Amino acid sequence: SFHGNGGSESSNVVGPGPGSVGWQSPEVMAARWPSADTGSVKSDASSRPENPIVDGSPLDVTNRTSRSVDIFSLGCIFYCTLIPGQHPFGEWFEREANIMRNKPSTEKLAQVSAYAHDLISSMLSRDPKARPTAKVICEHPFFWSASKRLAFLCDLSDRIESDTPAAQENGQENGMGQSTFGAQAFVIERNAADVVGTAWDAKLDPDLINNVGRFRSYDPSSVRDCLRLLRNKHHHYDELPTVVKERLGSSSEGLMNYFDQQFPRLLMHCYGVCRDFMSLDDPIMEKYFAHFVRFTPSKGCQPLLSNIQRPPIPIPEVEVD
Repeated sequence: SFHGNGGSESSNVVGPGPGSVGWQSPEVMAARWPSADTGSVKSDASSRPENPIVDGSPLDVTNRTSRSVDIFSLGCIFYCTLIPGQHPFGEWFEREANIMRNKPSTEKLAQVSAYAHDLISSMLSRDPKARPTAKVICEHPFFWSASKRLAFLCDLSDRIESDTPAAQENGQENGMGQSTFGAQAFVIERNAADVVGTAWDAKLDPDLINNVGRFRSYDPSSVRDCLRLLRNKHHHYDELPTVVKERLGSSSEGLMNYFDQQFPRLLMHCYGVCRDFMSLDDPIMEKYFAHFVRFTPSKGCQPLLSNIQRPPIPIPEVEVD
């Protein structure tokens, strides 16, 4: 639908081409909005006719749009693939209005996974610069294996433990190079009650957490301590009771899937902390966010710390046996 200029420096920029109704990005729709006088397409927002849909959703409209227009459409396709027969912007007769008013309905994605909700919500972002690139999409946790998800959480747990004041005083090394996370590691406890609850031990199999306090104490309301438990159980998986290993299966996939079920927000919470607060040259960022570029609304995409706010992920209640 869109044609770029092959080898030129503007190869990532295209004109507002054709597309299916209800699947185009808002900036493409706004760029083709007809003038009241001539019926022609205007790129200047001030020249467009007064319309409650457009005027209620200001956009930076130009004759040239980025490849992010395809990311928006792909986000709609992802949604329909995961939730067959439904569209993130409603029925066919209301889609264009909802797109222009920035009214996606992504709550049902939470029933699929927190990963799907985070990924597709970002792809449907109203600001083109806030949408992920194709490479970033491919590296999103939605496409990670259980083994990679577990490795990420364990690496982050190691980093947090080594960045505590006590660990730094003792000269403890994190095994991943010089830390650039520092005091910001404590942000992991932000909204902890929404992530792990106020007593995460009550959600876990008693046989799994039996004797966990023999060698160190755990705070069952702490995200950091929940990560520490996961990491320790992974490292000492062979020492778990046989009955627990039979329930979980393999060390990586079974253990991660179990924690995913009990704490569906945990990984995306940790992913968001790294995404928003870690330096881009941090070893964890280089390992898990190779193509990531931060977005700040005032300056666009830059390798800087971001205060970007994402919508909360609605999570259905999980029954605890």
